[in-house]
Amino acid sequence: MSQHLSYAFRSLLKNKTNSIITIVGMAVAIACVFVVYVFVIQGQNFNSFHEHKDRIYRIQYHYKAVDIEYDDTHLFSVLQDEIKQKVSGVVYACGFHMCNNHDLKIGDHYENYDIGFAGADFFKMFTYPLITSLPEALFTSPYEAVITKHVADSLLNNSGKYEELLGDSIEFSVGYPDIPIKIVGILDDLPGNSTMQFDVLVSNLIGDKLRNCSTPIGHAHIYYMHCEDVKVEAVQHEVHNVVANYYDGTLHYLKENNLLKDEEDAFRVYSVPVDKVHKSQVGGCNEALAVTPLYYILGSVAFLILLIAGCNYVILTLGQYFQKIGDVGVRKVMGATNKDIFTLFFIESLIITTLFFIVGILLGFIFIPTFEKLSGFDIHLELISYKYTVFYAMALFFLLVIVIGSIPVFLFKKVSPHQMAANKMYIGKRRRLSHFFVSLQYSITIILIIITVFLFLQLKYLINKPLGFNSDNIHDVDAYNLTEGEIDVLAGKIEKWDFVENVTKTSRDFRSHYWYNTVDRGDGKQETVYMHKVDENYLSTLELKLIAGRDFTAADISPDSKAIVVNRTFTEVMGIVDNPIGKEFIFSQQPMEVIGVVEDYHFINLGVPIFPMMLHCRVGFDPTLRTILIQYKEGKANQLQDSLQSNTASLIPDRKLNHKNWNVVLKGRYRFWDQWSHIIGIGTILAILVSSLGLFGLTLLLIQQRVKEIGIRRVNGASMLDVLLTINKSFATWLMGAYVIACPVAYYLVDALLYYSFAYHIATKWWVFAASGIFAFLIALITVSWHSIKAVRRNPVEALRYE
Repeated sequence: MSQHLSYAFRSLLKNKTNSIITIVGMAVAIACVFVVYVFVIQGQNFNSFHEHKDRIYRIQYHYKAVDIEYDDTHLFSVLQDEIKQKVSGVVYACGFHMCNNHDLKIGDHYENYDIGFAGADFFKMFTYPLITSLPEALFTSPYEAVITKHVADSLLNNSGKYEELLGDSIEFSVGYPDIPIKIVGILDDLPGNSTMQFDVLVSNLIGDKLRNCSTPIGHAHIYYMHCEDVKVEAVQHEVHNVVANYYDGTLHYLKENNLLKDEEDAFRVYSVPVDKVHKSQVGGCNEALAVTPLYYILGSVAFLILLIAGCNYVILTLGQYFQKIGDVGVRKVMGATNKDIFTLFFIESLIITTLFFIVGILLGFIFIPTFEKLSGFDIHLELISYKYTVFYAMALFFLLVIVIGSIPVFLFKKVSPHQMAANKMYIGKRRRLSHFFVSLQYSITIILIIITVFLFLQLKYLINKPLGFNSDNIHDVDAYNLTEGEIDVLAGKIEKWDFVENVTKTSRDFRSHYWYNTVDRGDGKQETVYMHKVDENYLSTLELKLIAGRDFTAADISPDSKAIVVNRTFTEVMGIVDNPIGKEFIFSQQPMEVIGVVEDYHFINLGVPIFPMMLHCRVGFDPTLRTILIQYKEGKANQLQDSLQSNTASLIPDRKLNHKNWNVVLKGRYRFWDQWSHIIGIGTILAILVSSLGLFGLTLLLIQQRVKEIGIRRVNGASMLDVLLTINKSFATWLMGAYVIACPVAYYLVDALLYYSFAYHIATKWWVFAASGIFAFLIALITVSWHSIKAVRRNPVEALRYE
């Protein structure tokens, strides 16, 4: 064994360059696989920490509206009591819903928190550890709250005892009851793999007094926990019947008014285990969902990098093994068996695999912060099962060791010892095998380059495409936590600043929170229509193009106003293109009359088509005003921000308003693709690096085998260029084959990516394919030429003496 170890180390040191290339290439690949593995496994472990996860279910339903089908979870929270009372197999039930980014007054100042609302059984069902209080003592009255540890720490300034906060009151800034809510417990910070994430949890016994985002049939998620030793299917059937019966009258009304298909299964209830809800792709506000497409994207990139690195490993290993033909032949002449040969190469493979695994795991830990920054996702290593991680790592480790260690045995076992000792092997076949792996590497690399370039071009197109409205010199102020009176006062004060052109108030910020409902076309067919609440300055501030009728006036801002301005798509969908002005429609049981039509504009991002849109300014009609848009004079952005900071501080003390330049806000709509284009771009760079390393090492091996040939050519008068062309010719042929294979595959992938991901996208451009091929070819040419030039410049006499 000691002899084998000594031989293995001598072999690695003798081929230092190839050993380093193999270790670096495979280490990078292992690091990528490690980061992706951690991210994906973390996503599979959501809600796995709940002690009773096998007995807790969430109610979901499939809903068939007239114009759309979807799955949802929003139900009325009163169902928690209905289920608990009427289903004998259920021991606990509770509703839960979120209200994100809301100002709460705790003590003497306001802070912005994510607020959850839950039923009395919440802490009896879910395993969220409490620092103070007992689960059964919580939420026994309507006005109680539990705060998380990091909120408590901020209130105590990291000094004092948590018990000192018990009994303190919480007050909502706007839209909720004025009655103080008492802090009754302190909860430890929530695990990162909890689908429910909140800072403050309030008893939902407040019920209908809350302002909620709701569907026609509710606003809360309903969870239930069944007893032990019951038939789960029977309990689920009873629960589903209770829900269906509760909504029987509502469903009948929806069907009569053409809001729901008149089918037996138009409202189908089902249950999902709590540890599977994140995978169901049905969620609510601030709820974590499985990012399945990202798993596939990341997994594919990591697999391709691993495949490229594996090709390098095989190529360089083959090259080194064929250099050892004579040594193996001598050992066989001396009586060595295939088992001895396998042991020899197995130990060498074991050493190099150990090295790149250790380096790769260390690189993986280094890569994690970069991945978090680029992707926007947090990785919680404490959520990973180290037992399974070690098992999978060891399985991959020994698979690589055994496969690579077995290669020389299969190559050499049919060759006689005297052939080996004389170095007589079919080098041509080995070269073709090496070239095949080079072609495979560069096919993958070219595909990644093409996809990366198209993603960056698409992102540039999304950011720069005209949106149909003015976004320059616009500032966005989030006024969600202000009353309508406070919003009016603030907007009125801003209007008087001499560097402000226009000020308008609206219900939506073009980032999220789109309010929509169905409208009867007049022929019994329902259409989904988006709606924004605005004021009389909205069209002029955004410079929307009015193509028919008139704009809003101050007279339209009243509780009885029926005036709406619609977009062109609305007129097309509703069949009123020729004469839209004066047409009436029923929206949320309220009559509305078209007074104007604007040209289509992209109020949602370019990933989706333009939907029918209506604007209204009726007082007291949903949705509420929540955003102030300020159009300022050129070059006055800094002055505006300073003025907003100082004036809001005096007008609304102890509360912060978020405000940004609107172009920054609008670009943020493509943050997802921006992040992932960078991740795929980095994956492409790594693929290019690993491919180049492999080609670099392979070229070194081939040049070493052709030293005499190069010397003879030089002695016979061949120029440096002639020799370089001869050496590069075979590589060029295989690289051209790689390009021919890569182009149709890349075209199919890019076409599918653009078509299915973006309603508005760039066309596939031929020059991207050409430029990507040229770029990959130049990298390969430079890599190959590095060794070739050194070999050609060598003294021919030295070359002819080379052994």
